[in-house]
Amino acid sequence: MITLHKLLSPILIATVCMSALASAADGNELDARPVISIWPAGTAGVDPSVAEEFHKQKSIYVKTIHNPTLTVFRPENPNGVAVVICPGGGYTFLSFENEGKRIAEKLNKSGITAFVLKYRLPTTQGADFKHPVPLSDALRAIQWIRGHATEYKLDPKRIGIMGFSAGGHLAASAGTLYSKYSFGTDEISKVSSRPDFMCLGYPVISTQKEFQHGCVRSPLKAGYTPAQLKEMSCELNVNAQTPPTFLMHAKNDKGVLPQNSIVMHEALKKQGVATELKLYEQGGHGFGLGRTGTDSTQWMGDFIDWLPHARAQQGRVWTPEEIGKGAFSQRPDKALVYKTVDNKGEATELKLQVFLPKGHQASDSRPAAVFFHGGGWRGGTPDHMYPQCRYLALRGMVAISVQYRTINGFGTTPKECVTDGKSAMRWVRTHAAELGIDPSRIVAGGGSAGGHIAAATALVEAFDEAGEDASVSCRPEALVLFNPVFDNGPQGFRNSLVREYWKAISPIDHIDANTPPTFVILGTKDKHIPVETAKRFERLMTEQGRRCDLHLYEGRKHGFYNIWEDRNALADTMIRMDRFLSSLGYLEGEPALALVSATDRNHAQGL
Repeated sequence: MITLHKLLSPILIATVCMSALASAADGNELDARPVISIWPAGTAGVDPSVAEEFHKQKSIYVKTIHNPTLTVFRPENPNGVAVVICPGGGYTFLSFENEGKRIAEKLNKSGITAFVLKYRLPTTQGADFKHPVPLSDALRAIQWIRGHATEYKLDPKRIGIMGFSAGGHLAASAGTLYSKYSFGTDEISKVSSRPDFMCLGYPVISTQKEFQHGCVRSPLKAGYTPAQLKEMSCELNVNAQTPPTFLMHAKNDKGVLPQNSIVMHEALKKQGVATELKLYEQGGHGFGLGRTGTDSTQWMGDFIDWLPHARAQQGRVWTPEEIGKGAFSQRPDKALVYKTVDNKGEATELKLQVFLPKGHQASDSRPAAVFFHGGGWRGGTPDHMYPQCRYLALRGMVAISVQYRTINGFGTTPKECVTDGKSAMRWVRTHAAELGIDPSRIVAGGGSAGGHIAAATALVEAFDEAGEDASVSCRPEALVLFNPVFDNGPQGFRNSLVREYWKAISPIDHIDANTPPTFVILGTKDKHIPVETAKRFERLMTEQGRRCDLHLYEGRKHGFYNIWEDRNALADTMIRMDRFLSSLGYLEGEPALALVSATDRNHAQGL
């Protein structure tokens, strides 16, 4: 989190004023509207005494903004939704009428309260308004509106941001960088700055040379670093917490090429973020509400139709601190015996610890996830994977953590670990009807050696339990693996335990065209699982035309995601897992966890 306290004075109350927006060029006036100064008096870089420049051509344009404001457009019957509108203008002026006022008035007809933002421009003569100054104005606007939601009859969980052209770049930056920056010290600065959804109209997005727009680098100071340039390329900053996004562009846009919207759409999809892209045949650039006689006039209707879907993505949002507490309890809902084995002359039951979704019934047909704990095949217990199980149950899946034989507990070998893993998968599939499970949607997952067992159920042909019905498949439809043991070869993890049969039990040596889609997380400082091994697994999957989503966590060690290590890391890995499973159709809506800063916590908990 980058905190820029120097941007704010201690004054806590924003100035609210009424004004008529006039054109200095021809003396005409727009309708009088409430205008809100979003920063406290005395804030560095904010100077209400500097007059704005207004120019009237076909529309009204504004520049030389030293006092960022929101112009308020209130509907007769507000539906609780609010939108911050960021007009475009290549970061040199704001197209206030075409991409501000007219848009706001149209949104009002659908019950949406609109706030047109006049943000500071990085090309302003004699002022240092380079990045992140425009971003600070956009994030502050969201905070101000959310902080005054009751006054405007708004739902604080339905506050989005909309932008056009360069304003689309600013809006996308707000949606992708909100968690990195914090501005100010007053009460408004403590409110969440995360937009609940984004609408990006023919946006400037990327710094890729093939289709970048020149203004994408305008916010940067001379001598910028590669890291600073990356912040300007919005598609590179998308993550699992990026808000649901609606994009629209005209195919014949020669000003900002439609590839900008396309790469953003693809980046959002890759992270599992709800997104819709509308590419209209005609419209060119800067069409505002749409160019008459072209299909670009459809976009507002398409956006309004999409909004309920974006809202459907918003559910109960948990914070990392709540994992294991209250309704996020790690206590299983029931235990079921799947197998009885000999343990040094005594019959011992092996159990499945089952986590059920709210309202679960045996008649359901839900996807399921079967997890295997870590412990190097030597030890460990099923509660290792309870957080993942409870989370997926909260999201609507049946989740199971498996007890299996370990070396220390049973005097067995890794072979028996794999055997039990296969038995568990077959038992779950066989009993799918009574468990309320769809037998064609079963995921296997696990951590460390448990990740090895999960992968082995999908890839290893040997080590079936004698007498078990092998016609029942033990192969999962997807894999979710946390720093898994992939390689049991001579240089692999604890090869000495499997030396005589390593190739038969090594998942990486059995990848084929039927390997299920796989999600992998790994820390780059993992001493047990080399990054190169994970990359080799990913490469072999790609060569077979199979999906492998590898997420590397810089500087993290083995087991960094465990609840006793780092709750935030645990939450982040589960959010990414959620996005992966959502992309497969196993989950719907947004993740039920959010990584939140102190300023986001109240919003995330719905308080």
